[in-house]
Amino acid sequence: MTSKGPVDNLSYNFVLKVTDSNGTPLMLKLGVPNFDTRNEMVTLHAYSGEGCAKILKSDPENGVMLLERLIPGTMLSAERDEMVVLENYIKVWKAIRRPVPDGTSTPSLTHWFEGLSRYRNTGEGPISLEHVELAEKFFQEVMETSEGPQLLHGDLHHENILYSEHKGWMAIDPKGVAGDPYFDVISFLINQLESKPDPKSILKLRVDTISEQIGLDRQRLLKAAIALGTLYACWGVEDLADWETTYQCVKWFIEFLD
Repeated sequence: MTSKGPVDNLSYNFVLKVTDSNGTPLMLKLGVPNFDTRNEMVTLHAYSGEGCAKILKSDPENGVMLLERLIPGTMLSAERDEMVVLENYIKVWKAIRRPVPDGTSTPSLTHWFEGLSRYRNTGEGPISLEHVELAEKFFQEVMETSEGPQLLHGDLHHENILYSEHKGWMAIDPKGVAGDPYFDVISFLINQLESKPDPKSILKLRVDTISEQIGLDRQRLLKAAIALGTLYACWGVEDLADWETTYQCVKWFIEFLD
């Protein structure tokens, strides 16, 4: 294996571009050997290279993965035409629909949503408690009308969808979570809006186009978006990260629902 250096946008994991003895370009991902990394491996094996970059070898004990490299690996965020972005996002969303793998400990979205209770119990903060309660209500509504959990990517947005000249647009870096498939749309909806001249209109276009072309119930999608968007905003407050942009999206989702 020959190293070609790390990728440009390193964050939590260390990811190297490598080639094997035949000159085949691959990715070597070195993660923390914990539950999240092992769960990512399980999720990648479940996708089996369909709609998501293929995992070729894995060492769960040491947190190491060998993956196919998507060349040129252009992010979906590089595409400026919003309708082209939506078209390619929808293809990937459809391609990675899977049942939850049998015999695994894939975490549930229900555990994620405990974050709303945690935020509420800290007392009043920048996220309105009225909106937190609305998010909890809508999460329950979506759960009660669900046909059952599927395997969700959990973080399917523009930067986690790359272009391959051989396979087209493909997902990378799945979190792997069990939940209703409507929730696998939300991180895309609220992403890459800051640079748009009219972000509210783009957000509405995304909601309308995705619900129409995938065949999702628009009201139910908005309820899922209010629920998960509020959770994301609460996490942002907890982590001292940007929460204002996400919270603004939640308020727009509420407007669209009304």
